[in-house]
Formats: sequence, C-alpha cells, structure tokens
Amino acid sequence: MRRMRRFVILTALAALIVAPVAGAAEVAWMEGSFDQVLARAADEKKPILVDFYTVWCGPCKKLDREVWVDPRIAELTGEGFVAAKVDCEKGEGIDLSRAHKVFAYPNVVVLNPDGTELDRVIGYRDPDAMLAFLSDMRAGRNTTDQLMAATPATSSDPEALYRVGDRLTAMARKDEAEPYLRRAVELDPRNEAGVGAPALLDLADLERKVEDFPAAIGVVERVLREFADDAIQDEALSRLAYYNRKMKNMEGAADAYRRMMARHPEDPGTLNAFAWFAATNGVALEEATEVARKAVRLSKEKPGLLDTLAECYYARGMIDEAVATIDRAIAQEPDDSYYRDQRSKFEAARTGSE
Repeated sequence: MRRMRRFVILTALAALIVAPVAGAAEVAWMEGSFDQVLARAADEKKPILVDFYTVWCGPCKKLDREVWVDPRIAELTGEGFVAAKVDCEKGEGIDLSRAHKVFAYPNVVVLNPDGTELDRVIGYRDPDAMLAFLSDMRAGRNTTDQLMAATPATSSDPEALYRVGDRLTAMARKDEAEPYLRRAVELDPRNEAGVGAPALLDLADLERKVEDFPAAIGVVERVLREFADDAIQDEALSRLAYYNRKMKNMEGAADAYRRMMARHPEDPGTLNAFAWFAATNGVALEEATEVARKAVRLSKEKPGLLDTLAECYYARGMIDEAVATIDRAIAQEPDDSYYRDQRSKFEAARTGSE
C-alpha cells in the first residue's frame, strides 16, 4: 500500500466559513476564513476539528442538536481544539471538501496544526462515541496509523483487519485499505464474524471514491447475492441506488429504491429516499408524490419528509401545493434556514423570477 496520503489544505481560498454563534454549553466554532483557522491552530499548537456538513443533511442537523451542544464535548474542544464548521456547498467549503475527499456527510475530520489529516469519522456519532473519538485524537491514541502499526495486513484477526480497513476507507486511502479488507473477507467469507460483508461494501466504496462505478456495482451485487442478512441487504441496495445515480443510470437507481421499498413498505425513511431521488432527478414524479404523501402520513408530518413532498410538487409544477407543504415544515422549525430557502425557491417559480 502507498504511504499515507496527507491532504494539505490550500491557503489561497478567500470565502468565509459559515458557522453559527455558539453558546456557553456548545462547541465554540471559530468564524473567519480557513487561513485564519490554520493560523490560530499553528499559533496555539492545537489540532483542528472540522465538521464538514451540508444544510440539507439530516444527520448533520442531528449532530448540531445532540452532540455539539453536549457540555463535555464543548469543554474538550474548547480546551484542546480549534473548531470550524465547513458548508461543503458554499464558498471555500467547496474546495476544502474536495481537498479532503469528503464524499459523505457529516464528515468530522481532525487535522494536525499544520493542516495535514490525523483522522476522521463519517456519519452521525452519539455524544459518548464522539467524545471518545475526540478524546483519543487529543491524546494521540487509537489513530488509524497506530492501528495499522498494531495490526499488519497479514493478521489472522478479521475484526482487527476490518477495523483498520474501515478507517482507511473513510480517509480514502485506497491502496492501503484494500489488503486489510480483502484479508478480512478471506477470513470471514460467510460473515460469521460480522466483518466479511461490511469489508466487501468498503471495497465497493473505495471503487466509488476513484469513480469506478461499474466495479463498485459489481461488488455490491456480489453482496446482494451472497448475504441474506437484512441490514446488509438494505445497505447494499442503498449503495446500489447511489452508484447508479452517479453513473446517471436513473432507471437502475429507481429499481434499487423500489427493491428497498418492497422490503420496507411502511418505513417513512425508505419511502422518503425514493421520493427525494425521483423529485430531484425528474423520475417517476407521480409515483414519487404518492410515496412522499404516504411517508409524511406515516411519519406524522416530520418536517424533512414534508420538504420532500414539497419538492415533488415543485418538480411537477404544482407550486401552490409546494408552498403550502413547505409552510407546514416551517411551522414546526421556523428557524431552519434551509426550509426558508426552499420556500423562496418555490415562490420564485410561482412569480416567474426563478
């Protein structure tokens, strides 16, 4: 495997990081350009905590609601880190997310004071798990490089191999991750240790990160053939839909979503995933609208699912219905800037100023 790749953040970027003002019991996110974040980290000799997010990402919002407001995490980050939030779709965040190979949200990356990557976690982590991760990073223990040193790729421990391979996959270190993951699959071919199938999914994800989507799909189809476990099937179908979308094979993606819905016909999240995909890609819009209505009903009108239904109406040119529906979401979360932006988009379409 190649040497660990370090991604040095470009310092010529000019736009500002979007960050909320933190309260006393919340993480104190630094505002300003990322050059300023780097300068402060170098001056204070502290690592940098970066929360890469998007405004529409549900798990990102959950981190804000449940994790970054935890007083233990606020205290730890206040003493031990320079903390910054980066909107991956705005300003310099676009280039920063590319430089750090951020492919999924939320993506919590810890950098050394010089801007090189130390480690990361992808997806939502509850307060205890995030506290453990950040405590390890602050103390310089249990890093990916340390795990690699303790577990060579020739190890006979499939769980340890997967643990290292999964961490390397998160960091997009493909050449280093592959030997660990392939060895884990070799040692746990029937997923009896619970790592063989996840290791295959990580191998698929590595192909996706280098944009070899046919190879990624081939690995996922192998998982669907070989493993009947419900959780594995669900994850494989989710990835199959995503990879087909990236290939612009919308029919293939729609088929994967329908297979998921067939497995979970009463699950609002599964229904919502199909409806959002269809609405934002102009696929099966009437079907998507009915599916979105069902998801809203089953969820008891959760705001995020109302937003999807509004997007379905918008895609069909049903602007009055879109506005009325997003207003129901705003009534529940009046301070959410994303929902307000959605309403502005719908209103612009209604007045012809879009």
